[in-house]
Amino acid sequence: MISQLNKEQIKNHIQRQFGLPEEQVEEMIPIFLATLAEHLKNLEQKVDSGNYLEIGAAAHTIKGALLNLGLSESAKLALSIEQKGKSAESGADFRTILDALRSQLDDYLE
Repeated sequence: MISQLNKEQIKNHIQRQFGLPEEQVEEMIPIFLATLAEHLKNLEQKVDSGNYLEIGAAAHTIKGALLNLGLSESAKLALSIEQKGKSAESGADFRTILDALRSQLDDYLE
């Protein structure tokens, strides 16, 4: 379950970034986190498939979701996956980067 501190950080970011009232943000956070979990699942499937362009596209999507939530450190990992996928970097260790990303997001997605 998301810790109160993590929830407050996301809530504050969304309120500052989008100018939404607290009540609306409170309702949106569970939806955003469920969507983030789906994006992560999709990225994992694309990494398993080995299709570089699909990996890059899925990483781009999750990067945007992470930035919308103010999770910039995690977004940097997603950007790394995106760039390696879009450039079809052979030998890229997508699984290791993905595992690090999942580790960073565990507190948000439990």
